[in-house]
Amino acid sequence: MKVDQIATKAMRYGGRVLKPGDTFQASRRDARVLQAIGKAERAPQADPAPPVDPEEETKAAEIEQLRAAYEAVTGDAPDGRWGAAKLREKIAAATEPRGGSYQRRDLRAED
Repeated sequence: MKVDQIATKAMRYGGRVLKPGDTFQASRRDARVLQAIGKAERAPQADPAPPVDPEEETKAAEIEQLRAAYEAVTGDAPDGRWGAAKLREKIAAATEPRGGSYQRRDLRAED
């Protein structure tokens, strides 16, 4: 198991030259030795992830569903910048029947 460490003095460890303040990972045994001789100290643990807003989570799930629907209808991947409204618009345009309003004109000259 590896332990996150911060170098307190210039040293060489694991084939790297470390300066004070550099972070690295050491085995538990090496970490204890390096801390004991004052060459490294344990790195502070990262903060846990912030709480997720349920409203944003539902919006993200809706957009993922719309992206999947767009890909199913068109066969192309949607643009990642498109929001829910743009995706709905594109899906509606893709599912709309084409050519229904076009009327063929006769090829002879008009009088």
